[in-house]
Amino acid sequence: MEPASDQIKSVVDQPQSFKVEEVAPPLQVHTDLPSTEVSNTDSSVEVGVNTAGDLPQQTGRSDSKMFKLVLFFVAGLILGGSISGSIFYFKLRMDNLNSKQVGETAEIVEELAPDSTVVPTQSVTSEASSSANLKLSSYKLAVLNGSGISGKAASVKNKLVLLGFSDVKTGNADNSGYTDTEISLKKNIPDTVYDVINKSLSTGLKITRVKEPLEDSSQYDVLIIAGSSQK
Repeated sequence: MEPASDQIKSVVDQPQSFKVEEVAPPLQVHTDLPSTEVSNTDSSVEVGVNTAGDLPQQTGRSDSKMFKLVLFFVAGLILGGSISGSIFYFKLRMDNLNSKQVGETAEIVEELAPDSTVVPTQSVTSEASSSANLKLSSYKLAVLNGSGISGKAASVKNKLVLLGFSDVKTGNADNSGYTDTEISLKKNIPDTVYDVINKSLSTGLKITRVKEPLEDSSQYDVLIIAGSSQK
Protein backbone atom coordinates (compact mmCIF):
# COMPACT_ATOMS: atom_id res chain seq x y z
CA MET A 1 0.00 0.00 0.00
CA GLU A 2 1.19 3.40 -0.95
CA PRO A 3 1.56 5.96 1.66
CA ALA A 4 -1.15 8.63 1.91
CA SER A 5 1.13 11.36 0.74
CA ASP A 6 1.89 9.49 -2.45
CA GLN A 7 -1.83 8.96 -3.07
CA ILE A 8 -2.53 12.63 -2.72
CA LYS A 9 0.27 13.51 -5.05
CA SER A 10 -0.89 11.07 -7.68
CA VAL A 11 -4.37 12.48 -7.53
CA VAL A 12 -3.10 15.97 -7.93
CA ASP A 13 -0.89 14.96 -10.84
CA GLN A 14 -3.69 13.22 -12.67
CA PRO A 15 -5.75 15.35 -14.94
CA GLN A 16 -9.25 15.92 -13.67
CA SER A 17 -12.33 15.79 -15.85
CA PHE A 18 -15.41 17.82 -14.85
CA LYS A 19 -18.86 17.39 -16.21
CA VAL A 20 -20.63 20.67 -16.65
CA GLU A 21 -24.35 20.34 -16.43
CA GLU A 22 -26.58 22.91 -18.06
CA VAL A 23 -28.38 24.96 -15.52
CA ALA A 24 -31.90 26.03 -16.39
CA PRO A 25 -32.38 29.73 -16.49
CA PRO A 26 -34.00 31.14 -13.42
CA LEU A 27 -37.76 31.53 -13.40
CA GLN A 28 -38.90 34.96 -14.44
CA VAL A 29 -41.18 35.44 -11.55
CA HIS A 30 -40.95 39.21 -11.89
CA THR A 31 -42.75 39.11 -15.25
CA ASP A 32 -46.08 39.09 -13.41
CA LEU A 33 -45.23 42.16 -11.41
CA PRO A 34 -46.14 44.72 -14.08
CA SER A 35 -49.55 43.26 -14.45
CA THR A 36 -49.89 43.21 -10.70
CA GLU A 37 -48.80 46.84 -10.50
CA VAL A 38 -51.11 47.74 -13.32
CA SER A 39 -53.90 45.97 -11.57
CA ASN A 40 -53.10 47.78 -8.37
CA THR A 41 -52.81 51.03 -10.24
CA ASP A 42 -56.11 50.45 -11.97
CA SER A 43 -57.71 49.57 -8.66
CA SER A 44 -56.47 52.74 -7.05
CA VAL A 45 -57.62 54.71 -10.04
CA GLU A 46 -61.02 53.15 -9.82
CA VAL A 47 -61.18 53.91 -6.13
CA GLY A 48 -60.10 57.48 -6.76
CA VAL A 49 -62.72 57.95 -9.47
CA ASN A 50 -65.47 56.53 -7.33
CA THR A 51 -64.47 58.69 -4.39
CA ALA A 52 -64.34 61.81 -6.53
CA GLY A 53 -67.70 60.91 -8.04
CA ASP A 54 -69.36 60.97 -4.63
CA LEU A 55 -68.50 64.63 -4.09
CA PRO A 56 -70.72 66.12 -6.86
CA GLN A 57 -73.60 63.94 -5.69
CA GLN A 58 -73.34 65.26 -2.13
CA THR A 59 -72.99 68.83 -3.41
CA GLY A 60 -76.10 68.41 -5.59
CA ARG A 61 -78.11 67.23 -2.59
CA SER A 62 -76.98 70.22 -0.55
CA ASP A 63 -77.92 72.65 -3.34
CA SER A 64 -81.35 71.02 -3.67
CA LYS A 65 -81.98 71.38 0.05
CA MET A 66 -80.93 75.04 0.00
CA PHE A 67 -83.21 75.72 -3.00
CA LYS A 68 -86.18 74.23 -1.16
CA LEU A 69 -85.49 76.42 1.90
CA VAL A 70 -85.30 79.55 -0.25
CA LEU A 71 -88.51 78.56 -2.05
CA PHE A 72 -90.36 78.04 1.23
CA PHE A 73 -89.08 81.41 2.52
CA VAL A 74 -90.27 83.29 -0.59
CA ALA A 75 -93.65 81.55 -0.46
CA GLY A 76 -93.98 82.57 3.20
CA LEU A 77 -93.25 86.19 2.37
CA ILE A 78 -95.85 86.23 -0.40
CA LEU A 79 -98.47 84.60 1.81
CA GLY A 80 -97.74 86.97 4.68
CA GLY A 81 -97.98 89.99 2.39
CA SER A 82 -101.32 88.82 1.02
CA ILE A 83 -102.76 88.33 4.49
CA SER A 84 -101.49 91.73 5.68
CA GLY A 85 -102.95 93.46 2.60
CA SER A 86 -106.33 91.77 3.11
CA ILE A 87 -106.44 92.82 6.77
CA PHE A 88 -105.51 96.42 5.88
CA TYR A 89 -108.17 96.61 3.14
CA PHE A 90 -110.84 95.15 5.45
CA LYS A 91 -109.97 97.63 8.22
CA LEU A 92 -110.01 100.57 5.80
CA ARG A 93 -113.40 99.53 4.42
CA MET A 94 -114.84 99.14 7.93
CA ASP A 95 -113.56 102.61 8.87
CA ASN A 96 -115.26 104.10 5.80
CA LEU A 97 -118.52 102.34 6.61
CA ASN A 98 -118.37 103.52 10.22
CA SER A 99 -117.74 107.10 9.12
CA LYS A 100 -120.69 106.94 6.74
CA GLN A 101 -122.96 105.53 9.45
CA VAL A 102 -121.88 108.22 11.90
CA GLY A 103 -122.71 110.92 9.34
CA GLU A 104 -126.15 109.45 8.64
CA THR A 105 -126.84 109.09 12.37
CA ALA A 106 -125.89 112.72 12.95
CA GLU A 107 -128.36 113.85 10.26
CA ILE A 108 -131.14 111.75 11.79
CA VAL A 109 -130.44 113.11 15.27
CA GLU A 110 -130.53 116.64 13.89
CA GLU A 111 -133.92 116.04 12.30
CA LEU A 112 -135.34 114.42 15.43
CA ALA A 113 -133.92 117.02 17.80
CA PRO A 114 -136.53 118.73 20.01
CA ASP A 115 -137.67 122.25 19.26
CA SER A 116 -135.04 124.60 20.64
CA THR A 117 -133.55 127.96 19.89
CA VAL A 118 -130.09 127.77 18.40
CA VAL A 119 -127.78 130.62 19.26
CA PRO A 120 -125.77 131.74 16.23
CA THR A 121 -121.99 131.37 16.59
CA GLN A 122 -118.97 132.52 14.66
CA SER A 123 -119.50 129.60 12.24
CA VAL A 124 -122.48 131.37 10.65
CA THR A 125 -122.47 130.85 6.89
CA SER A 126 -121.77 133.51 4.32
CA GLU A 127 -125.51 133.56 3.60
CA ALA A 128 -126.14 135.02 7.06
CA SER A 129 -123.53 137.70 6.51
CA SER A 130 -124.94 138.72 3.15
CA SER A 131 -128.46 138.87 4.52
CA ALA A 132 -127.59 140.88 7.62
CA ASN A 133 -128.56 144.14 5.89
CA LEU A 134 -132.11 142.77 5.46
CA LYS A 135 -132.63 142.74 9.22
CA LEU A 136 -133.96 139.20 9.15
CA SER A 137 -134.56 139.34 12.87
CA SER A 138 -137.44 141.76 12.23
CA TYR A 139 -139.53 139.14 10.37
CA LYS A 140 -141.89 136.65 12.00
CA LEU A 141 -141.79 133.11 10.67
CA ALA A 142 -143.84 129.98 11.28
CA VAL A 143 -142.56 126.47 10.44
CA LEU A 144 -145.18 123.69 10.36
CA ASN A 145 -144.36 120.00 10.10
CA GLY A 146 -146.34 118.48 7.23
CA SER A 147 -144.01 115.53 6.55
CA GLY A 148 -145.10 113.18 9.30
CA ILE A 149 -141.44 112.94 10.36
CA SER A 150 -140.84 113.85 13.98
CA GLY A 151 -138.46 116.78 14.46
CA LYS A 152 -138.72 118.03 10.88
CA ALA A 153 -139.98 121.50 11.84
CA ALA A 154 -137.30 121.87 14.48
CA SER A 155 -134.60 120.99 11.93
CA VAL A 156 -135.86 123.70 9.54
CA LYS A 157 -136.05 126.22 12.37
CA ASN A 158 -132.43 125.62 13.34
CA LYS A 159 -131.29 126.50 9.82
CA LEU A 160 -133.39 129.67 9.80
CA VAL A 161 -131.98 130.80 13.13
CA LEU A 162 -128.45 130.39 11.77
CA LEU A 163 -129.40 132.72 8.92
CA GLY A 164 -130.38 135.46 11.38
CA PHE A 165 -134.11 134.93 11.91
CA SER A 166 -134.87 135.16 15.61
CA ASP A 167 -138.68 135.03 15.75
CA VAL A 168 -139.48 131.51 14.50
CA LYS A 169 -142.42 129.44 15.78
CA THR A 170 -142.97 125.72 15.11
CA GLY A 171 -146.03 123.48 15.01
CA ASN A 172 -147.88 120.83 12.99
CA ALA A 173 -149.59 121.37 9.64
CA ASP A 174 -153.23 120.48 8.95
CA ASN A 175 -152.02 117.08 7.61
CA SER A 176 -148.83 115.07 7.20
CA GLY A 177 -149.15 114.41 3.47
CA TYR A 178 -146.93 117.24 2.22
CA THR A 179 -144.06 116.13 0.03
CA ASP A 180 -142.54 119.44 -1.12
CA THR A 181 -141.60 122.13 1.37
CA GLU A 182 -143.93 125.07 0.65
CA ILE A 183 -143.03 128.72 1.39
CA SER A 184 -145.63 131.51 1.50
CA LEU A 185 -144.92 135.22 2.05
CA LYS A 186 -146.94 138.38 2.50
CA LYS A 187 -147.09 140.85 -0.39
CA ASN A 188 -144.90 143.43 1.25
CA ILE A 189 -142.04 140.99 1.98
CA PRO A 190 -139.13 141.49 -0.45
CA ASP A 191 -138.12 138.63 -2.70
CA THR A 192 -134.62 138.69 -1.24
CA VAL A 193 -136.06 137.18 1.97
CA TYR A 194 -137.41 134.24 -0.03
CA ASP A 195 -134.09 133.89 -1.87
CA VAL A 196 -132.16 133.67 1.40
CA ILE A 197 -134.54 131.02 2.82
CA ASN A 198 -134.67 129.01 -0.41
CA LYS A 199 -130.90 128.94 -0.78
CA SER A 200 -130.45 127.59 2.73
CA LEU A 201 -133.22 124.96 2.75
CA SER A 202 -132.87 123.76 -0.84
CA THR A 203 -129.63 121.99 -0.02
CA GLY A 204 -131.65 119.18 1.57
CA LEU A 205 -135.32 119.84 0.75
CA LYS A 206 -137.38 120.20 -2.37
CA ILE A 207 -138.73 123.77 -2.23
CA THR A 208 -141.93 125.14 -3.80
CA ARG A 209 -143.01 128.78 -3.55
CA VAL A 210 -146.75 129.26 -3.11
CA LYS A 211 -148.06 131.82 -5.59
CA GLU A 212 -150.90 132.98 -3.37
CA PRO A 213 -149.51 135.41 -0.78
CA LEU A 214 -150.42 135.29 2.88
CA GLU A 215 -153.28 137.46 4.02
CA ASP A 216 -152.37 140.82 5.45
CA SER A 217 -154.12 139.85 8.68
CA SER A 218 -151.72 136.88 9.19
CA GLN A 219 -149.52 137.22 12.26
CA TYR A 220 -146.58 135.75 10.30
CA ASP A 221 -144.60 137.32 7.51
CA VAL A 222 -143.42 133.94 6.20
CA LEU A 223 -145.10 130.54 6.49
CA ILE A 224 -143.11 127.38 5.82
CA ILE A 225 -144.68 123.88 5.68
CA ALA A 226 -141.94 121.25 5.80
CA GLY A 227 -142.54 118.31 3.45
CA SER A 228 -141.01 114.85 3.30
CA SER A 229 -139.21 115.12 -0.06
CA GLN A 230 -135.46 115.49 0.06
CA LYS A 231 -132.81 115.99 -2.58
